[in-house]
Amino acid sequence: MKVHLSGELAFYGPGKRGKFEFPIAHAMPVAEALRLMGIPAADVAVLAVNGVAERVDNAAVIVTNGDVIACYPPTSGG
Repeated sequence: MKVHLSGELAFYGPGKRGKFEFPIAHAMPVAEALRLMGIPAADVAVLAVNGVAERVDNAAVIVTNGDVIACYPPTSGG
């Protein structure tokens, strides 16, 4: 699947890159995919799967290799 990590979440990408591909062997809940990538779900404020906003903790949100997920951290600063 294609992964886009915005802001400081890019730290969790391979080589600290924010865009990468992460193959998965089978369909799984998005929270499980994040865990396998080493991305703490608590650090993800906004999640989109194929352009649709979803809740990280929603077990009904299933991802496969053909999906695109985008993760955004909480905003900060002023």
